[in-house]
Amino acid sequence: MLELRVLEAKKLLRQSDLRIYEIAGRIGFQNADYFVTQFEKLEQVSPTEYRNILIEKE
Repeated sequence: MLELRVLEAKKLLRQSDLRIYEIAGRIGFQNADYFVTQFEKLEQVSPTEYRNILIEKE
């Protein structure tokens, strides 16, 4: 379940300019800080770092 949420978050990070707390809410997290820790657990980078890496590759 967490993996699916993070997959959806990664899609939103790539395809939108939504803020991290907005993405957290859309994928079912009440607490944006908790979302960030869970994302980091799976991806080894924060959602912001993930987005910045994508921007650098463009």
